[in-house]
Amino acid sequence: MPRKKPEVNRDVDESLHHVRLLPRTKVTKKAHKTDDSNHKITPTVTAVVNMSGTFTRRAKTVALDCEMVGVGDKKSSALARCTIVNYNGEVIYNSYIKPNQCVTDYRTPWSGIRPWHLKTAVPHQVALSDIKKILSSKIIVGHDLSNDFNVLGFSLPSHQRRDTAKYRNLRRLAGLCCQPSLKVLAHRLLGRRIQKGSHCSLEDARATLDIYKLMEQEWESEFQESSLNFFNDSFWPDDILNT
Repeated sequence: MPRKKPEVNRDVDESLHHVRLLPRTKVTKKAHKTDDSNHKITPTVTAVVNMSGTFTRRAKTVALDCEMVGVGDKKSSALARCTIVNYNGEVIYNSYIKPNQCVTDYRTPWSGIRPWHLKTAVPHQVALSDIKKILSSKIIVGHDLSNDFNVLGFSLPSHQRRDTAKYRNLRRLAGLCCQPSLKVLAHRLLGRRIQKGSHCSLEDARATLDIYKLMEQEWESEFQESSLNFFNDSFWPDDILNT
């Protein structure tokens, strides 16, 4: 049986063609008279609005979710499925992935993975190479991303991660005091019931993305402010500044 090729959209950034991008600058014109004799009308620039920042960021934003199985005698977690969607929820990558070790626990009630899913799955190293290329320059939205990156075997800087499990303002919005599950957040904030049976990485990735969008503006403003503070002298202790 031929091996199933991974579902990869290598032109992901161009896949946002259906989003109507506003122009980088918006110019309004106001008519005024420059010569009372001929009432010549000339344009005057009254406002210039740069709209590019938000759209550039959204074109780089993706949501990630992974499903794991147990391998070896200790039934250690291993990657068995990975899904990545763009800002519009469209699939960029969605594949079952064959672990390097023998699967000893499919964890089907939670992972949704069954033996036949992995028979023609993408080899681990091939999948990992594709996933790294997709994520390398992206802003990654996910829920408890440390679990996903642990099974992927690599990580990315904190300024590229938006973790809905860690963001305190989402907990406040949901009326929760402790770290919530994705299932609880989706129900409270989106009115959406997910994971009714086994988990689906595509369903979870889209739910995480929609939760992020609820506080996107506030979240990104905080990131921008914290980045500016990092380069401010008041951020650093005196003993470091004086060295």
